[in-house]
Amino acid sequence: MKGDHLRNCRTCGSPKTAWRRRDGAGVGLRFVCTNCQNQRLRKRRAANKGYSTAKNKEWQKANPEKRAAHKAVERALRLGLLLKQPCVRCGSTDTVHAHHEDYARQLDVVWLCSTHHAERHREMEADLAA
Repeated sequence: MKGDHLRNCRTCGSPKTAWRRRDGAGVGLRFVCTNCQNQRLRKRRAANKGYSTAKNKEWQKANPEKRAAHKAVERALRLGLLLKQPCVRCGSTDTVHAHHEDYARQLDVVWLCSTHHAERHREMEADLAA
């Protein structure tokens, strides 16, 4: 089955079957396990105080509608107005995300696990490209 083969992490050498997708740097997988990736980011953040904060503020300023929708969902979850549901594609309850098809409808979300959420965004990008 595709993706079942083991590859070793480029950093620590441990065998893994799950890999992080490259963030905005082309296509493919980075072949660095999640633990090594997290350590790399911790070092970068420690060496560059405010790195993540500045990056987040930049994204928030560039995407006010998305930010408002995300905050509305956070607030609704906290107040019990919205409840997390299992992934609509596979039924998983692990790392379920609220996916917005339209950010103008802030609380109209589809619950997707992290795998299917990323898949849905790739589908949407392909639809835009077509």
